[in-house]
Amino acid sequence: DRLAQKGYAAAKAAILQCCRGGGKPSGELYTERDAHLYRLPDEDVRSEYGWYTEVYLDDETPPSVRGMAEMTLIRLGEGVDLPQ
Repeated sequence: DRLAQKGYAAAKAAILQCCRGGGKPSGELYTERDAHLYRLPDEDVRSEYGWYTEVYLDDETPPSVRGMAEMTLIRLGEGVDLPQ
């Protein structure tokens, strides 16, 4: 649904901006992102899982962004059905 996609994209961008700026995103912002993320179609959630994996594994990723990506992968990993 378009509302979930727009809300997710806005919250994700705000979190990334905060992390890249050396700040710590609020719990409310993470909750907002996650609420929209879990409303996305399965295909989009799998795509986001892949994106967070790339960010986490990239040697150029700042530590604050890597930490955020790691925690997101842990949360998403339980709910994403990926082929083995």
